[in-house]
Amino acid sequence: ADRAEALGFYRAALALRPDSPDVLLRTGVCLTDHLNRPAEGADFFRAALRLRPNHLFARKNLSIALRKQGKLDV
Repeated sequence: ADRAEALGFYRAALALRPDSPDVLLRTGVCLTDHLNRPAEGADFFRAALRLRPNHLFARKNLSIALRKQGKLDV
């Protein structure tokens, strides 16, 4: 499946499970890493962290998204 199609699948999964930190995480990864839309991806990582504050992968990917936007100097 192409990357835009993958985003469609994640959005469908979110419609079924809007409070799933893992679905939010995967949507954010798709946006950040595959579609080069890190600002949007960061919103999904933040949403995952609101639901599960200790979600290691959401934290890691949020830092990646922020760095890609020039908002985190590492």
